[in-house]
Amino acid sequence: MVNNHMERNRDRRERNAVPESEFRGQHLVIQPGDQLMFENKGPEFDGVDFILLTNKGNKCVAFKVKTTAPEKFRVKPSFGCIDPGTSKSVEVTIQQGFLQTAQRDKFLVLSAPVEASKSSDELIQFWHDIAKEDSAAADQVEEHRLRCQIVNTTTADQFEAGDLDQNGVPVNPPPSMIPSAFLTRLDAIDAKVDLLMQLQKAKPVPIMVPAFKSNYVTLALAIAVVFAVFQLLKGLLSI
Repeated sequence: MVNNHMERNRDRRERNAVPESEFRGQHLVIQPGDQLMFENKGPEFDGVDFILLTNKGNKCVAFKVKTTAPEKFRVKPSFGCIDPGTSKSVEVTIQQGFLQTAQRDKFLVLSAPVEASKSSDELIQFWHDIAKEDSAAADQVEEHRLRCQIVNTTTADQFEAGDLDQNGVPVNPPPSMIPSAFLTRLDAIDAKVDLLMQLQKAKPVPIMVPAFKSNYVTLALAIAVVFAVFQLLKGLLSI
């Protein structure tokens, strides 16, 4: 199971050009060593990553994984013991509704040597005692922090026709597509601005009318020009 999890992590990081990393601490080797990665594929949301904890010492090591946002994540197991020369995989799952804000969240991996493997109840009491300021074992606790990274892998090919506007631009593009979508909209705005400038530079065609009607014709032409400019501005602001 541990090997399957690490192979999955390796494939995901290679696919998203995220380098592998590890932290070699006093008690444990932690992979990844710097950040957890969650893929945002739109409907194919992948909100799972794994932390591999390896005990390369000659004593059992107790561990505990904490997060700054326990309401956003499920961590299992969140604590346990790792025998010498063995590894344990910790599964971290983020709830889909919290994806966009997870970039600010962090995880803390605590580890400390113990004389022998402990039961769940014993571990709960062990970490409770560690939290006390006068605990002698607190000096042996090592802490390591991990950040969260959200990788947006949605592309324009994944959008249905109903998700595009009349210019072929995604209506609600994912963060990874915002630059190209923004530039496309700017091109559309530039085209309308050019048309507006051409209208302003155009000279009205002389119209031969009787002298007593000239004022009325001038007024009508002015109204027509103002109306045309208003329509163009209205279309421009609707983008």
